[in-house]
Amino acid sequence: MGCCKSGPTAGIDPSGFNRPFTIQKPQRALDGAGGFTNDVWQDIGQLWASVKQQSGNEVFRHQRLETDWTDKITTYYRPDLDPAEGNTFRLIDQKGNAYNIRRIEDVGQLQQFFIIYAQAGVVD
Repeated sequence: MGCCKSGPTAGIDPSGFNRPFTIQKPQRALDGAGGFTNDVWQDIGQLWASVKQQSGNEVFRHQRLETDWTDKITTYYRPDLDPAEGNTFRLIDQKGNAYNIRRIEDVGQLQQFFIIYAQAGVVD
């Protein structure tokens, strides 16, 4: 298992990148009256990744049960995903679940793979 035998990318196996995601970034939209509305999410690309659940949480809030979870998403490096702006992007999986990106790591600073920590479910 794993494509690389040593170094920071050891254990990352691209053959496991079997989950498709759409990458989205907020864009300002015109409101038709000369101003702007709130940001709208615009598709900027696709990626394939492996996903490993990191944590989950259930909270009873406002008389309902809310669930969220954090996943570790591993994929190829993409120059259009800037780790410094990670929290401005989100991912949408094939089921329509939105993942708010909390952090992007360039594995070993080698520009080969990203590890993306993203939260889904009821998130702020």
